[in-house]
Amino acid sequence: MAEHVLEDLNGQIDAVLDAGPTKIGVESTVLDVTVDPPQILRPGGTPREALEAVIGKVELHPVAVAEKKLPVERARSPGMKHRHYAPRAKLIVVEGELSATVEKVMELVNHYKNQNMRVGVLATDETVGFYGADVVKSLGSRSRLDVIAKNLFRLLREFDGEGVDIIIAEGVPTEGLGLAVMNRLRKASGYRIVKA
Repeated sequence: MAEHVLEDLNGQIDAVLDAGPTKIGVESTVLDVTVDPPQILRPGGTPREALEAVIGKVELHPVAVAEKKLPVERARSPGMKHRHYAPRAKLIVVEGELSATVEKVMELVNHYKNQNMRVGVLATDETVGFYGADVVKSLGSRSRLDVIAKNLFRLLREFDGEGVDIIIAEGVPTEGLGLAVMNRLRKASGYRIVKA
């Protein structure tokens, strides 16, 4: 959204053109075709599977799937070295099989609430009712990764407005657009990832 760009870059850029809401929500896929096979440097709106259907084998750069910050000597793409938007609150991403993820998120919610922290949970439609956090928001259905990708940054920004101290986010499958979503969540969390 144009207002989000202005929030982040006001005074640093001359203008913002507002063409309405984005269709995908995460930035574009960056593909390096100077190597064989081509390599995704930043997963985005065009999933790996769609690229492979057209051009054959496509590899993922280690930074694209990193679960911890990796040293990057020469950034070959935007977003390889730096995270994009991150909420003001500490963000933790919980990854694993869904029932184990839900259990771990509930455990973390209780842990942080017992520390008198205002807790937010970034859930999905399938799990939004399980959490007793101060603020719970759903990205959408786990079966609609396109919706989840579109909602990701907007909902993270909404948590800023809710005044939460910590956000606990469920991970999503890394197939299709889920890879781009997880890439952005991992970076936004500063790679604070809990395996369930």
